[in-house]
Amino acid sequence: MLNNFKFLATMICSQCGREIPDNSLSCNYCGKIFVTKRASLDRVDGATLKDKNVASLTSVNQAVKTANTEASAVTKAVQMRRFQRWFFYAVIGIIFSFGVFYVVKITNENTALISSLAGTNTKLNKTKQEMDEAQKQLAETNNRVLSSNSTLEEVRSQLTKTNSSLSSTIEDNRKLTEQVNSKEAELIKISVLESKSGAALRNLLLEAGIKIESDQIAKVKLGALDSYQGVDTDKDGILDEMEPAIGTDPMLGDSDSDGFTDSAELLAGYNPLGKGVWLYDAAIADKYKGKFLLQQVSNTTYAWYVSLGGLRYYLGSANDNFGAMRNNTYWTREIGS
Repeated sequence: MLNNFKFLATMICSQCGREIPDNSLSCNYCGKIFVTKRASLDRVDGATLKDKNVASLTSVNQAVKTANTEASAVTKAVQMRRFQRWFFYAVIGIIFSFGVFYVVKITNENTALISSLAGTNTKLNKTKQEMDEAQKQLAETNNRVLSSNSTLEEVRSQLTKTNSSLSSTIEDNRKLTEQVNSKEAELIKISVLESKSGAALRNLLLEAGIKIESDQIAKVKLGALDSYQGVDTDKDGILDEMEPAIGTDPMLGDSDSDGFTDSAELLAGYNPLGKGVWLYDAAIADKYKGKFLLQQVSNTTYAWYVSLGGLRYYLGSANDNFGAMRNNTYWTREIGS
């Protein structure tokens, strides 16, 4: 009876502190695995416990050591399984979270895309309606253009006839103008030749002359300069009285000091007052052909005549009753040219 009593002995679990049967290899409550070594109580007929023999104790120690090693390995294996289980749970949780996130994201994107497609369809329908309306208007415009083209052809035909008639009229007017200018010049010539006094010629030119600015008359090319009689102080081939009207210096034969006389530069088409050529304007010459022009310089009025050949001739100033005109037979000879 006492021999069976030893199986009722207990020990305390070092991990959870609960009582468990003696010699248990693991705790029934917390699962801790262990091997205990204790002294067995041998109570036989009230006798005290006896020490086991040395050989038996060594064998037990070796067994305990082996059991401890195995228990440690089992403990590590259990801990590894726990770690793997929780790691697996964590990975599954992360994957699930990302899955939920992407599902929500894709759902939102799909919702936005569906909304955008709906808006695009609405715009497309509106654009289609506008295109239909535009095509309708284009068809109407094409019809109007076709009608206008027909009218345009008629107008073009009429314009062609009108242009032909107008060209003929312009040519007739040009010829008539030339005749009038020629007759006017001849009348002035006769008046000049028959004038008994300078005052009569002065009044005639002041009445018939057209006022013109110096920069405008300068664009009409000069005629001959060697047919005038008078004083030429600087010996440049231009009369002293004519030089203020041209713009050159009556005291300098070479106004721009370039080595050429003023008259040589003018007749060659160069600027006697600076570098470069003298700029002429044929349109101005054509405008004033057969006309007498009056140029105001300071307080003196100078007169010019533009021949039908487009050259201007100096007639003198009002101060001397346009003596250059009265005394120049070259001008009276060329006036009708």
